[in-house]
This record gives sequence, C-alpha cells and structure tokens, in this order.
Amino acid sequence: MADTENRHLSAHLRSAEQILSHYTGEEPFPLFLRSFFRSNPKFGSRDRRVVAALCYDAFRLGGCLADAPVRERILAGHLLCTPEPKGLIEAERPEWMPCIDMDVDGRVGCLTSTHPDFSLHDLFPFPDELSPGIDAETFIRSHLRQPDLFIRLRPRRREAVMRRIEESGIRFRCIGEAAVALPNGMDTTPLGTPDRDFVIQDLSSQRTSGFMPDPSLLPDKPRIWDACAGSGGKSILAYDRYPRMRLLATDARAGILANLVKRFRTAGVADSEVECVDLTKMGESAGGSGKGVFDLVIADVPCSGSGTWSRAPWEMAGFQKEGIDAYRKAQEGIVQAVVPAVRSGGYLLYITCSAYRRENEGMSEHIVEAHGLKLVRNGVLDGHPEGADTMFAALFISAP
Repeated sequence: MADTENRHLSAHLRSAEQILSHYTGEEPFPLFLRSFFRSNPKFGSRDRRVVAALCYDAFRLGGCLADAPVRERILAGHLLCTPEPKGLIEAERPEWMPCIDMDVDGRVGCLTSTHPDFSLHDLFPFPDELSPGIDAETFIRSHLRQPDLFIRLRPRRREAVMRRIEESGIRFRCIGEAAVALPNGMDTTPLGTPDRDFVIQDLSSQRTSGFMPDPSLLPDKPRIWDACAGSGGKSILAYDRYPRMRLLATDARAGILANLVKRFRTAGVADSEVECVDLTKMGESAGGSGKGVFDLVIADVPCSGSGTWSRAPWEMAGFQKEGIDAYRKAQEGIVQAVVPAVRSGGYLLYITCSAYRRENEGMSEHIVEAHGLKLVRNGVLDGHPEGADTMFAALFISAP
C-alpha cells in the first residue's frame, strides 16, 4: 500500500515538474493550470489538488534556489510549506529527508546544509523596500503559508450566516463583529447568497472601512466616487457604512464593470452610476464627476500587489524593482486626476495592496506635498499575523 502511495506521489511530482517547466509567466498561473488540466482530463479531483499544491509550494520559495532544477525547488518548497511532508519526502529520499519532523527553522537548516546559499531573506523580492510598519522577518515567513479565506457579514445578516456556519461543522474564526476566517478554497454557497448575505473580502480590505470618515462628518446623502472600483468590494463596503450614499463607480476595464453591476444589484446598492474610465491618462476625469463635487473619493489604486503575494505567490518570481517605479508613476497620475473632484472639506481615501514604502508612505507624502491635502491618518494594515493580506490606507481632507 505504501509503495503504491509513493508511486502516486512521485507521479504527482513529475506532473508538477512538467507544468512548472512550461509556465512562462505570461498569464496568471491559475489560468495556465486550469488550461493544463482541461487538456489532460486523466487527472481526478484529488490528483489536481495535490499537483496544484506542489506547484504552489515551489512558487512560495520566491527567489530562493532560483537556479536550482525545478524538481529541487518543488521538494524544497514542499518541505518548508507542508506541515507533514513525510510521504513525498520518503518517496523521493532527498538528502534532507531526516529533518521532516523539525520546525521551519530546523528544515531551513537542513536545506542550508545541502544548499549553502539558501536563505529565506531571498524569498520576498526587495525586502529593503518594505514599508517601515512591517516586520520583515515574520512577513517574509508568512509567504510559506496560504492565507485564510475571509468573509464580511452584511448588516442584519450576521445571525443567519453564523447559524449556517456553525451548522456546517467547518472550522472558522470570528474576528470582531463582521469578519469570519474560513479554510481557503472552501465553497461558501451553503452559507447564503454572496454579496447579499456576506461579501468575500480579505480581512485587511474589510479594515479599510476604519479609514473612511465617520458618517457624522459627511452629508446625510454623501456623494462618493469609487475611482478604481474593480469588482466593487470597496463600493459595497462604503454602502454598508453610508447606506444613503450616491455612488459613482469607475474602472478602466469594461469587462469587470459588467460583473460589478450584477454585484451591486445583489447587494442592494441602488443609487449608483457606473462608467468605464482610464484614470492613468493624465488629466482625464470621470465623465459625470465634475470638479469639487464629491464628499469622498476612494482610490484603491493599481499597485504591485506585493501585500497579496502569499495568496498569489507566482507573482513574486518575475517581479523587478522597476515595477515599483512604474506603479508609482501610475498612482501619481490617478491621484492627479481625482483630487480636483474632491469638494472643499471633502476626503480622499488612498488604498493599495502593496507592502512597498514608495507605493504607500511615499505616495502619502507626495499627495500632501503635490496637492496640498491634509493627512488625517495613514497606516499599514498588516494582515499576515492573522492569515490575511497586507494593505495600506491613507485618509486626506481637502482644506475648506
């Protein structure tokens, strides 16, 4: 029986090796993997799950062992990322096999004994560029684990959703009144209707609501512009904070806006307009926005996404430092386009899912210096200790 299982594990390893050897990074890895499995229907659901996990283990090494053969990277990643890697390690019998019962530090020691240049410091690209509020060592180590799945319970829906969660018998963890951590990859449909009863939203993303102005500081029916709306998560978050708001949601991607409209309908966000606008073009503003008319502009800007790389580790491998500068330039252009739309005494909320200072505190300083807004508060939303993403938020006020 053990021999049969070991043969299966070795076959899974060969499949993962084949997949990673052909992946060029030209598309998100999940799409590439889905295409591979579609072209190879021999893989059952368990096979797909195991092979995918091995691929992700290799990606979680980031820049470590960059020049090592693919098989070595998979095995090293599996050793560091899997609590009980015994089966595959025994099936392949690499040199570090005796250390499988050790903690991460012990396993790192095993790797350095056979790969002297191995260092976890190389895992995350450009750690010296991190925001000062992030503990580099624990942040880097967090990339060895898949983050949790988080949902945000909608107002007046908490009791019903929590009852379904408890009845399901799944592992869960409540964080505050509205956030629930669930096992990553689980099917949430038995818990209710997504967007109506709960929103699938990372914990740090949920916490950006704490940077939104208190409702008492805005008019009864505030005009709000979600300038880089994406799939609409921040818009729904704002609606739950300001239920009488009048919303303009814009994004440069027409395709994603179609899904946003459906989500708004399910979530009950009624008083809203949606426009396709590319704010990276200097000076362009939303067609219906006008100047100085919004009480709050939310700019969840395009960024490196470095605060989410534990969730999307394939993005670490090819990232270059020039990418930080390119995103910073785009962010400056977006801010330049939206600031004129903030009314006198109104607010700008700047958000990234980046861990890099130049996109975070650096942009916060730029907004004050270049546009004359006053910083109300800013800070890193350091989610990795709780199995969540890392983000940054900064709230500014336009002087009356």
